[in-house]
Amino acid sequence: MKPRWIDRAACRGVDPNLMVPEKSDLGAIQTAKEICATCPVKQECRDYGLNIHRQADLDGVFGGLCKIERLRILRKENLPRRRQTPMNSSATRFYSPGKEFVPCGTTSAYVRHLRYNERPCEACKRAHAENAALYRARRPRPSRVKQNVA
Repeated sequence: MKPRWIDRAACRGVDPNLMVPEKSDLGAIQTAKEICATCPVKQECRDYGLNIHRQADLDGVFGGLCKIERLRILRKENLPRRRQTPMNSSATRFYSPGKEFVPCGTTSAYVRHLRYNERPCEACKRAHAENAALYRARRPRPSRVKQNVA
């Protein structure tokens, strides 16, 4: 199912090869960007291009951005360019190659949530908070008594 904004795009009806130029053809890339400059749905197309690029390595111009520009933006945002290892449907266990499943509700599962750019579940948040509280309780505090230096 195509997004609704595609029907209003400036590139609608243009030769598709014009919007997917060769990497080395700078003139064709510039022409595609000029078409995008007049587009009323440029931002939606740009967001679509970035989201699609996270899942598949696509060539072409989306919202005035070529492939290299999309890669730069994704690196600056520190977002995954492609989907990483998919999580299982229950989202309660993580698979680590060569190791057993790590259940949610542990600090290592909390770290895995972060590694896969996911929001940690409540069980993992609780485990992380308990671990942090134990760490703070065990570590020595600096003395709060001021010493007179003569």
